[in-house]
Amino acid sequence: MTYNGPVPRATMDDVARLAGVSKATVSRALRGDSRISPQTRERIWKVAREVGYKPDLSASSLSGGKTGIAAIIIDETEPWLSGPHFLEGLNRVLSRAGMDLLLKLPGFRPGDLFSNLGARRADCILWAGGGAGNAPLPGGPLFAPMVTAGFAIPGFPA
Repeated sequence: MTYNGPVPRATMDDVARLAGVSKATVSRALRGDSRISPQTRERIWKVAREVGYKPDLSASSLSGGKTGIAAIIIDETEPWLSGPHFLEGLNRVLSRAGMDLLLKLPGFRPGDLFSNLGARRADCILWAGGGAGNAPLPGGPLFAPMVTAGFAIPGFPA
């Protein structure tokens, strides 16, 4: 047996070609769009499963406007990191919602914090720690909802 390199990842184009439909139809069917007939949707899902198609989350975020990233700012390690429970529970909840965790630990550059999170297009922010004395408040309107834990900032849920 000859090694031919890694098996290429199935693309939406592959699914469209094998199902005999356009790429746009595949996209709509996989999102559950009601404009796609149940028969066509079923055929597309069958082909997608057979070829092992997995959606490209980066591409989906560009078209859908959501990244699936939850930013977590921890500006004090105690009590948040004194045991595994906080992060494990948070990860479990976020995973159920189809979101990934972007963790900012003590030592982040305060002046760049919110601009960096905005550049990463985080969908939401949880700020856990000691509060406004340890990290900068956003300079203007936030790009995503924010909740604080362990302290309160006027105008934000805690």
